[in-house]
Amino acid sequence: MGSKIRLIIYIAGIFLLASFGVKNSQPVQLKYYFNLINIEMPLYGLIFVSIFIGIAIGFFMGFVSNLRQRRTIKALERENKELKVKVKLESKIEQP
Repeated sequence: MGSKIRLIIYIAGIFLLASFGVKNSQPVQLKYYFNLINIEMPLYGLIFVSIFIGIAIGFFMGFVSNLRQRRTIKALERENKELKVKVKLESKIEQP
């Protein structure tokens, strides 16, 4: 049942994207500073490219954040292990 609903949602999404492309197919001119980039493309293409660039940047930032968190977790686990050993040694010294 769930896979049928997912398929219907995918088909509806593809239909919406296709109809968006058909309705927004007029060309637009993309100009960048000093005429380094001067491209003419359909409006839907510009929007889709912008969306995909945003998604890629988001994934990259999430990946970098995940790497930082993993590094912090490893450092904290190492510190936790060292402190446990230290507490165990100190508790053995204090017991007569």
